[in-house]
Amino acid sequence: MDFEWDIENPLARCKGETAKSNAALHDYAAMGSGRSIRALYAGYRQRLDGEAAAKPPSSRERTLFTWSERYAWQARVARYDELERTAEFAAIREAAIADRKKRIASLEQYRDHIIKALDKLDPADARHKDVTSALRMVTDELRTEYGDNVERHEISGPDGGPIEHREVNISDEERDRAISALADTLAAKLR
Repeated sequence: MDFEWDIENPLARCKGETAKSNAALHDYAAMGSGRSIRALYAGYRQRLDGEAAAKPPSSRERTLFTWSERYAWQARVARYDELERTAEFAAIREAAIADRKKRIASLEQYRDHIIKALDKLDPADARHKDVTSALRMVTDELRTEYGDNVERHEISGPDGGPIEHREVNISDEERDRAISALADTLAAKLR
């Protein structure tokens, strides 16, 4: 008969499992990916030989091997590791989503400031071209954040017309610096 354990809480004490064997299972799981019964036993031996306040669940290596087999330690710690990885990936994903939301909010704020600047400028004003370029850049970055990648940018010639297309690949850091510099320039020009 196979030992039954909770797949959603693999380290929980199960029917028929002793408190000591479950404590040893927790110690075994805490060892991480390099865990072994022999290393667990060695750690327990050090506790027995030293002046550790807490006595280990077992002082016999054979007992640990028996518990491991009887109480499905290998399957349980494999599931425990899987749940830990899933939780870690979920936390990373949540942090990435929060970071993306911040970038979008910042870009939307820059866009709003640029639009206000355009409303105040006469299209004949030389600064109008700088402001429209800034708006185009921020709009392209927002499209990228929303998954509508803009990979080709128009380069204006001296007459204001397009002269070539090229792919622009800049790092997030370079992009953020460029947007920040544009925002500072616009703020200074509008004072």
